Amino acid sequence: MTQASSFPLLTHPAFKGLSETGANDLQKATRLLKFELGQQMCDAEVIPARVLVLLSGQARLVGQQMGRLTTVGKFGPGSVIGAPKI
Repeated sequence: MTQASSFPLLTHPAFKGLSETGANDLQKATRLLKFELGQQMCDAEVIPARVLVLLSGQARLVGQQMGRLTTVGKFGPGSVIGAPKI
């Protein structure tokens, strides 16, 4: 038996039904990142070729409206953010 059962992403609906090989590959290709309060997850000028899955905490999508920064959306645990590299 593999350690995949303790890997938190395998409980996420996006990864449900992965084969054991797929689960092992996902685990090998995944890095755990921790962001500080207020830290940007990506640059507004670049679409990152990665996907972030929030395990805990919250994130805000911020945009410009009438020249002011405003919250466009809020995301919590389980949210998938980003664009996958194909």
